[in-house]
Amino acid sequence: MHIIRVRFESFRCVHLGDLFGACGVYVLWDGRARARPRYIGEGNILKRLADHWDRPDVTFALPLDGYVAIIGDHGHVPSKLEARAVEYLLLEIGGYTDRGPGANRHPGNQTAVIDLCRKFGTLRVAVSGFDPLCPPWEARPLKPVKQIKARLTAADQLCVEQTWRLRKLRRMRR
Repeated sequence: MHIIRVRFESFRCVHLGDLFGACGVYVLWDGRARARPRYIGEGNILKRLADHWDRPDVTFALPLDGYVAIIGDHGHVPSKLEARAVEYLLLEIGGYTDRGPGANRHPGNQTAVIDLCRKFGTLRVAVSGFDPLCPPWEARPLKPVKQIKARLTAADQLCVEQTWRLRKLRRMRR
């Protein structure tokens, strides 16, 4: 079993200096997002955030807010593979729980998860800190830690188990 420990912090609580060269996963909530994040991504965090601002196919409404999790030791190969796996799994969970982001064009890198499962049998992601699929204005620390488990079945199909529940639908006031 391979375990990836991911601690999501609010943008407001992360020191900019800690992000230089850091590889990880981020969840963007823009000014129009109410119940679903706008984008989930991975990579060199500062570079990727700057790249999003210049994308012609996606516009972000201000103010931007969100969460970030640094994985590994500032951009070495294992942290990039793990960041890709965590991004894919968060995108999958977003789909399962009606919290899928509005701007992601690609479903993430399933191959990263499959590669880790083939190498270790089971991949477990322990998510702590804040719930990245919860709007920042409703931010709450995760208690207990959320778990994501991925493994390959005998038929070589990816099986994902997770502890998130469906998004609560709020009644509209008239």
